[in-house]
Amino acid sequence: MSHRSQRRDLSKDNLIRDFASLFDDPDTLRMLYLITFSDLSSVTRSAWTAWKGHLLWELYIKAFNALTQEAAVSVPALTSSSLLEELSSRYALDVIEGHLNSLPVRYAKLNTAADIGIHLELIDRAGDSEVAISVSPRRLFLEAAICTEDKPYRLSEICGVLATNDLNIFSSQAYTSKDGVILDIFQVTTREGDSEISCSRQKKMESQLDSVFHGIASTEELFVRHQQRWARRRKPSIKIETEIIFGNDISDDYTVIDIFAQDAVGLLYKIARSLSDLGLDIGTTRVNTQGDRAVNSFYNVSRKGEKVVDPDLLDQIRQILLEQIG
Repeated sequence: MSHRSQRRDLSKDNLIRDFASLFDDPDTLRMLYLITFSDLSSVTRSAWTAWKGHLLWELYIKAFNALTQEAAVSVPALTSSSLLEELSSRYALDVIEGHLNSLPVRYAKLNTAADIGIHLELIDRAGDSEVAISVSPRRLFLEAAICTEDKPYRLSEICGVLATNDLNIFSSQAYTSKDGVILDIFQVTTREGDSEISCSRQKKMESQLDSVFHGIASTEELFVRHQQRWARRRKPSIKIETEIIFGNDISDDYTVIDIFAQDAVGLLYKIARSLSDLGLDIGTTRVNTQGDRAVNSFYNVSRKGEKVVDPDLLDQIRQILLEQIG
């Protein structure tokens, strides 16, 4: 249960159904949830532990609903109608419908009306400056939303800028509209555990992203600039060997790549850039740390929107990733 909640995309109905089918009744599911939660809670409390608890609860509730059939109402239809009602006082109906219809169905399922309102404002701002960022507080983390034009390497460049600003990424969701605009949503915390990020700091990150996108600066330069500060951080106590596992039976739409590696600043950036070099588009990421060990799960498709099934290409992906991070 811990494995599924931390590494898998919990927005996928088939994943929830498959997990729920393992249980004969809700009581057995509840017992496993309590045992797993107790195990998570036995370690030192931290933002990571709280995030793991949040994911575990999300999986439990969704599996419980699947077992008891309490979620039988069509979620997309219900969500769309309620979103339209909540947003109609602030935006024209055609603007809201156009926004929702231009993005994947899962976007409306995973974002609240307040979130979508922020995203609509970002799209307006990005139309003038090509990139816009907004960081909003959540109960356990901060949510950073970035809007810009869809181009290769965008996700890796964004991951790099967030890392050089000492933001730890827990997970991300990438949405591409039909007119070539991307919304990348990141669940993050600061190194200091801040409950919010100042407007000036957000503007700084926005300016850095703009410079990177236009070739004025490179992500590598930002990393070099911050190396001295990072050098003072705690050195890993043990050496973690890199391991890469591919899964084509986990998601109906994506090839899942689980990467076990030494936890390090900029690891997510290196992986995302390597996958972009290989012509892969990343839809979702899940990040988990266990001491000095990082477990990063990437949901990928080819540039044609297809799963990666060619054995030779999978072997090439493995070799490139091992060279870059191993």
